[in-house]
Amino acid sequence: MHIQCHFLYNLAIALRFEIIKVKNATWTHQQPAKRRDKAMSEDNQQTLDNLDLRIIKEMGIDGRQSVSELAKKLNISRATVGKKLQRLLDENILKVAGIVLPGTLGYQTNAIIGINVIPKDIDSVADKLVSNENVHMMFISAGRHDIIIWALFRKSEDLSYFLRHELAQIPGITNTETMINLGIKKLSMSYLETET
Repeated sequence: MHIQCHFLYNLAIALRFEIIKVKNATWTHQQPAKRRDKAMSEDNQQTLDNLDLRIIKEMGIDGRQSVSELAKKLNISRATVGKKLQRLLDENILKVAGIVLPGTLGYQTNAIIGINVIPKDIDSVADKLVSNENVHMMFISAGRHDIIIWALFRKSEDLSYFLRHELAQIPGITNTETMINLGIKKLSMSYLETET
């Protein structure tokens, strides 16, 4: 089984109109204004400094490395790196996760499905979709579709059943568009720029 360990931003999968975001964080390191990303927060904001971002980036390359290895690569004391890393984990800004290519677990069919919904029913449809075991990512979006999901199935018959018997039974859905993925060319959870 090909498992890549990466540190992931704590993702809030699109429910209640929140699209994937970094948890309450504002980046403060120096980068060109056009590339600065800020996550919106209703409450307080936690600040990610340049060292936090360097730790995130390194752990995105190899999430299995020890604090000692990380400290050596960053040329920072082990104690400082350990404290910073622990804070990022404790505050749920980062988490460790294994990324598995779906095919290695027997999922031979995966699809992106665009869903149009009566506007007043978006929340209730979203609630039903996130609880479905086949749905692995869900976004509430603006544009052609109100909701976009990425769903995995062991065979094409399972996708057919999902469309005809599960999705079709959810009140408020007006239209769907299914795009079957023929292959995965990139599956990355690293959100920081790579140095050139």
